[in-house]
Amino acid sequence: MHLKKILLIVFSLFFCVVIHAQETNEDAEEDEKSFHFFMGGGNEYLKNMRLLNLNNSNYIVNRFITANAFYSLFETDLGSPIIGLGINSSYVNKNDSNFFYNTDLTAGIGFKFDLYQELSIYTVGNFSFGLDNKYKDNQYILPFFTKYSGGLMFLVSYTIAQLIHIGIGGQVYKNYFTVVFQNQTEEKGTFDSGYLMFMIGFSL
Repeated sequence: MHLKKILLIVFSLFFCVVIHAQETNEDAEEDEKSFHFFMGGGNEYLKNMRLLNLNNSNYIVNRFITANAFYSLFETDLGSPIIGLGINSSYVNKNDSNFFYNTDLTAGIGFKFDLYQELSIYTVGNFSFGLDNKYKDNQYILPFFTKYSGGLMFLVSYTIAQLIHIGIGGQVYKNYFTVVFQNQTEEKGTFDSGYLMFMIGFSL
């Protein structure tokens, strides 16, 4: 349910802004665009997820969506340094009774390499903080008290029309979390996550 709501909102905003961008930038094709927006989805892979010592198996995601916005600070011969914000949301399901739900806010800094007029590569170092994270094993539903991550994002973007881009990329993170039990005791742990994503975007 959370993913459907997020996906509907992001898609609606995306198409509204694209229409506005096309109307306001018809006469400015050659101008350098500073804002770059991407959204899409794909698969997430989790490794070494030993939450509460209940399960030592690796997980494969069922659904994953992401949305990212980047701002080019200034232009160089190679491209431009960028800063960015984004959101990642995924639902990992091992079987009918066990799941892991995860929504993170991300912030990062990196560089956008302009290889050709139509082709760009984004490399970004990201920090993320968990907004809504839940883990369920059998009859136990355990919300995360805190969760934060550090990692890298890589995106190859190709311009298919004025202001419109498609892309493919990935993200990798080291995740740190704390689970709080009903008796107020805590357990800390880490796990690794990786995203493979297909994106569509636009520039302003």
